[in-house]
Amino acid sequence: MFIDTTMTFICTAEGWEEKEFFDTWQNQIVDPEMYDASYYEDYTTDISLTTYTEGNKSSYGIQFMEAFPLNVGAINLGWSQNNEYARLSVTFAYRRWKQIREKATHSTSNELVGVDNFGLDRSSTA
Repeated sequence: MFIDTTMTFICTAEGWEEKEFFDTWQNQIVDPEMYDASYYEDYTTDISLTTYTEGNKSSYGIQFMEAFPLNVGAINLGWSQNNEYARLSVTFAYRRWKQIREKATHSTSNELVGVDNFGLDRSSTA
């Protein structure tokens, strides 16, 4: 394993789907009621991270292999955060990583690219 990495996600205003997504993922690793642990192969996945230029051209990419969330941070709320995005920090462990050499295409989907959705219906608008 390599040193853990932390990523920060901007949360949507409609129910914080990102927080629910990562909480569900963690609850599948260890059931919070029965304390049953899942098999490693069942909760790890590859995560692709690509940065883009202002012209939506990929500039750098990394693939984290066999990744899973170690810690889902709290979302800070308060009057001082008025007119700011809610942010969620998630710390991931991963087995290995590699640089993505080919240029990725820009994705405008509502999915977290490269991560299983663990049964969450992210297409719902309700």
